[in-house]
Amino acid sequence: MIQDADADGQGLGLCRKAPVLRTAPAVLNEGAVNVPAAPGGGESYYQSGPVASGLFTILCGAKLMIRNRQLLWFPLLLALVLAGQFMLLWGCNVAFGTDGGSLVIGSPAVVFLVELPAIFFFVFLLAGIYLCLSSGRPAPFFHALVRARVYLRPLTLWSFCLAIATTLLFLAGLNLSGLPFTAYAPFDAAPWFQPLNAFSTLQAFLNLALVRFPFNATLSHVAYASLGVSGGTLHLFNAYNDTIRYFPILLAINVLMFVVTLFVVPLLILEKRRLKEAVCGSFALVKGNCAEVASCGLGLCIILLMASLTFGLFHVAGFDGVENHGSTIQIYWERPAEVWMAIGFLYTLGLAGLATFIAAIGGIAAYQLFGNAKQRERAP
Repeated sequence: MIQDADADGQGLGLCRKAPVLRTAPAVLNEGAVNVPAAPGGGESYYQSGPVASGLFTILCGAKLMIRNRQLLWFPLLLALVLAGQFMLLWGCNVAFGTDGGSLVIGSPAVVFLVELPAIFFFVFLLAGIYLCLSSGRPAPFFHALVRARVYLRPLTLWSFCLAIATTLLFLAGLNLSGLPFTAYAPFDAAPWFQPLNAFSTLQAFLNLALVRFPFNATLSHVAYASLGVSGGTLHLFNAYNDTIRYFPILLAINVLMFVVTLFVVPLLILEKRRLKEAVCGSFALVKGNCAEVASCGLGLCIILLMASLTFGLFHVAGFDGVENHGSTIQIYWERPAEVWMAIGFLYTLGLAGLATFIAAIGGIAAYQLFGNAKQRERAP
């Protein structure tokens, strides 16, 4: 039979492809769903190379989100989930931390408590997106979320497994680098471990970014503490300092786990596999399409990196600078006017919104990558 336009993804705004003649079994499985076709007219982009195919999925995901306004709920709800995770981590640091600086971020119970609800809501949103896209027509996003309740049990179990894995990875990096004891402990680690310790490298980068404008005027606790605070308010700032330094690392680990287990959620809800089968099937699909997956992920990271490099435009105002004193580098800060601080705050907010939008595009691109991988798996 010949698939119709909606089944090929044209009704959703996916990239058009030439009609392909496919044979179907005499009896279709009940509840079968449509899987997106390979982008760009069959296998043309994949034949030109998996790197081109992976990059093209980014463009398809962006075009799909722009054309189908229902999907814009995905980045909005994702932003709320991330904000809730940040507030929960800050609240734990306030509740259990000390005035001199909270070390509760090194507690397995606290990390797991922060990770589990955030991962569950993210996985649930992904399930809603995949069900929305697999319907073959522009379905309302919230209707798809209602349909996702059928898969609540496997999604909860998978979220629990991911939360345990991310907690162990975070605590392993935390203990290996010695970060709970001093903010600049990554430089105290053994020399042989430095090239392998990505955790410490990321932490050092965050420490450096937080003292540069506009981030030092909008994210650093020093900018707020300089207004003059004491007592309980100072405790809030100390807890905020720990939260803002460790929260991006938690996000980075979550992204890493999502990439490694990229196709578990679509296998759970689109093919109704058991969790063990979905995990094994996801690893097999990622391994067989690692070049395409890597090119898509790196493409999204490069877009975000290029956008974040625009912070250098603020330095023409001379609000901060770098001085080289022999073997040490000193960064100094001149407090800008309130107008520039407001502009810096809007810039930081916009950059965070762009990062969330890019993450949402990555979630949609994962659905397209899954369709490409399944089509190549079925190909003779």
